[in-house]
Amino acid sequence: MEKDQHRGGSSSSWWIHRQRDSFGYPFLICCCVVYFAQGFRSLSGLSIQFLLKDTMQLAPASIQGLLSTAALPWSLKPLYGLVSDSFPINGRHRKPYLVIAAFLGVFAWCTLAFITHAMTDSPASSMGLITTLLCLSNFSTALSDVIVDAMVAERCGELARASSEAVSEGEDALQSLCWGSLAVGGLVGSLLGILTASAPPWCTFLATAVCPGFVLVASYALTESSSSKSKLPDKESGFRAISRQLRSLSEALCKPSISGPLLFFFLRNAMVPSCSQAMFFFSTDVLHFSKEFLNMQLLLGYACLLLGTTVFSRYIAKAGYGFSQIFLYCQVATLGMCLLDVLLVSRFTSTYLGLPDRAFVLGTDVFGTLLDQFSSRPFFLIAARLCPPGCEGTLYALFMSVFNFGNTVSSVFGAFVTPLFGVEEGRYDGLTWLLMLRAFCTLLPLMLIKPLLKGVDRLKDE
Repeated sequence: MEKDQHRGGSSSSWWIHRQRDSFGYPFLICCCVVYFAQGFRSLSGLSIQFLLKDTMQLAPASIQGLLSTAALPWSLKPLYGLVSDSFPINGRHRKPYLVIAAFLGVFAWCTLAFITHAMTDSPASSMGLITTLLCLSNFSTALSDVIVDAMVAERCGELARASSEAVSEGEDALQSLCWGSLAVGGLVGSLLGILTASAPPWCTFLATAVCPGFVLVASYALTESSSSKSKLPDKESGFRAISRQLRSLSEALCKPSISGPLLFFFLRNAMVPSCSQAMFFFSTDVLHFSKEFLNMQLLLGYACLLLGTTVFSRYIAKAGYGFSQIFLYCQVATLGMCLLDVLLVSRFTSTYLGLPDRAFVLGTDVFGTLLDQFSSRPFFLIAARLCPPGCEGTLYALFMSVFNFGNTVSSVFGAFVTPLFGVEEGRYDGLTWLLMLRAFCTLLPLMLIKPLLKGVDRLKDE
């Protein structure tokens, strides 16, 4: 009894030891550092937006279109997975690609810092180069993300097949560590963003070059054995491997249990127009939110991400809710969050309810971030579990890229409809109706849950 009490008192220590015994410290360190680096990019997020808005004088729709273009590398993740799985470097599929991703990231952010520091009075001439460098930085992060996601998918697939539980401890531990590391990185990046709010953008971009530097360190911590098959320098073997991967991928996509959820996750994002840049302009021009306050929003958001990770692991994952049930509740709650934005922009909250704008925005950020976490965690668990042996990395990357491409389509959709409502800098009368359109579109994925997620709660039985 005393021994059990001692274990209960140090449950966190025992939990860490179990994960170390299951996965090994090098693997866990690599996963945590790569996700920490992704979160740390929050340091540069607002600087990029203010650079495009104030220095380059771009309209909301133009900024959204530019950022959508720069985010395209996230939609090509299966290609990176195919190449890394089929063309090993020195017999290794993971570590060398992490090193390449890290060096490209350092180059992109350092060059972006130099370009913005040397920017002339006509910054529009630098727009193409800035877009290219942002694409390269996203490619660096996406490539490192693919490598780590492939390793996580392989481990989760093994754990899911070996466990009879709905969600095994190892699966939940890996997802919790990844998301927790992302949240901690975001907290650190946002905090530094508050402290350096008055610094010029080039300083922030130079500091962000530390992110891929973290990945470079993590790659040295990763241990990977060299397979005898991979040592063949024959390029034909690589193309044959790609052919096998594509056949396996095609067979997997023919299964309704895989194609259904894949289509749902794409449409769930793509059918709802993003209003992010319109809301960003409204926040700075009408609500007069400072860069410090916007960074504080990010800080709070990542703190809630960390909280949401803990709540999902300790309560929701163990409560017995089905995946489709969670998506249904979260989608309805998302509709409510969209309507809260309508109340904010129409000034109902301040005029009739007397609520301070900053308090209202911070409150909705808390619930919005928790909601995003509750709805996205089942997605990543489903994606990892559906990957059949032999193409875990490629199929998991396909799930992630489809999810990201859905966000890109949502952003392009928003960039297209924003001018139709007459929303531009200094003119926000149509923003309320734009947000109403977004709220209406949020209802559409509800009709897709039953036909596309049929049987997704019975993954263990397949």
